[in-house]
Amino acid sequence: MGVTPEKKQLFLTKAKEYKTVINKIEEDLSAMVTEQESATEDQKPYYDFKVIDFYMNQITQYLGINQTAQNIMGIKNEESLDEARKLIFKILILIEKLTSTVIDLPLSDVDKEQKKFEQYTDDERYNLIQRLFFQIENIEEAYGNNSKWKLSFVEVKGRAACCARNFLDYKALKAKSDPRMEGYLSRKRLKEIVENSLVEAASEYRKKYEIAGHSQEDMKKAMDLLRAVGRLYILENNAKALDKIKKTLILWKRKMESDAKKQKK
Repeated sequence: MGVTPEKKQLFLTKAKEYKTVINKIEEDLSAMVTEQESATEDQKPYYDFKVIDFYMNQITQYLGINQTAQNIMGIKNEESLDEARKLIFKILILIEKLTSTVIDLPLSDVDKEQKKFEQYTDDERYNLIQRLFFQIENIEEAYGNNSKWKLSFVEVKGRAACCARNFLDYKALKAKSDPRMEGYLSRKRLKEIVENSLVEAASEYRKKYEIAGHSQEDMKKAMDLLRAVGRLYILENNAKALDKIKKTLILWKRKMESDAKKQKK
């Protein structure tokens, strides 16, 4: 049975409420971007964080449209999900601009990049990254397992893991290890997100390698993500976990080289 005109009209009425909010956010965003243009160079990165917050709020509204379509008509609203997905990419681009696109960036270089926004607190960093992964999960779940975008979320989560990794204040993590110090809990929680997301993203790229044509780029990204975790384990003096990473990297490299030889035959 198709969607009745009454249900469709009800959905359009409800969706209009969300779109009104989206348009208001867009107006506020435009005004803020204009303000950013006249800001000093050292202040501009903090405006980028405000832009990210606007994008996050718009994503919530687009997800609301999709949920409304599901509730009223029993179907997904692909248009709103596509807009939400595009905003995730905009957020990733902004964070990568603030930090780096390099997955396995040396931690000393990470520290140098973070000097651009050193006043951004550990609580703010944790909240932003936690919200980023929450929104990615919501969008991926809303699309469903049979979505044509399913494999693209491997890249999305890989880039998000890289952003989180290059966003963590490693200098403070080491120097301010006393639980009584400001930001300690947020640093600890963000470190857990970083480690878990890097390992999960590496695993997803490894799976993608198997099911999507044995692309060496996928395997190389998987290994880069693991190496990034390894740098954290070095910082933590976690020899056991680091040894496991090294062994996995050896196995994956051998697998890639073996597959490459088979393809040449």
